[in-house]
Amino acid sequence: MLITLQRSLSTKVAAIIILLSTVPQYGILRWPSPMPTIPSSTQPSARRILRTATAHLHAEVDARFAGSFDGSLADYTGFLSAMAAVLLPLERALERASVHMTVPDWDERRRAFLLLDDLQGLGATPPRELDPPSVEGEARQLGVVYVLEGSRIGGKLLLRRALGHPDARVRTATRYLSHGAGRDLWSSFLLRLESSPAVSSAPDEAVAGARAAFALFGDRAGHDRVAHG
Repeated sequence: MLITLQRSLSTKVAAIIILLSTVPQYGILRWPSPMPTIPSSTQPSARRILRTATAHLHAEVDARFAGSFDGSLADYTGFLSAMAAVLLPLERALERASVHMTVPDWDERRRAFLLLDDLQGLGATPPRELDPPSVEGEARQLGVVYVLEGSRIGGKLLLRRALGHPDARVRTATRYLSHGAGRDLWSSFLLRLESSPAVSSAPDEAVAGARAAFALFGDRAGHDRVAHG
């Protein structure tokens, strides 16, 4: 009976060893990789929708403004003037359309007035403002603000360049570029964007707002290039 029991155990151990040897990559002491997480929804995020729909416009604006103040004080003044020509009317239009209802912390985000301070410090006059697009409705407003808030990311690089400029007047006229430093305004805006029922139900309206904002920046940059030949 003992011999029979030993044979039975040997057979079972052999079967277990054969089974383990057929499992790829795992072995006895290695846990299998966790199963991939299945997204709760197949709908892309609002941020992804906006980023994809405006990628070409974003690239065009970046290219047009590239090197805006690598040279003289006049270059930097021109850059601030171009920003003011767009931001002043755009922020004003948003406020007329009650953007405070859409973005409750709007007063902490608005910064066009700082461009006027910087320009005044450089002895420059305010620019001729462009005509703003329609910014009615929550989804469209969030599309516009997506562009304005996203510009802070590139603004960090521009700020470093301005602070390293050889002209002290450029280094001190950085109120606009340094606005919001040390605060994660981008992440808090994305939370508002993704939680918007209006954007979820009408993402095309948000895309329209973002495209209109990028187009306004592009129009001003194109005007400057023509003016300077």
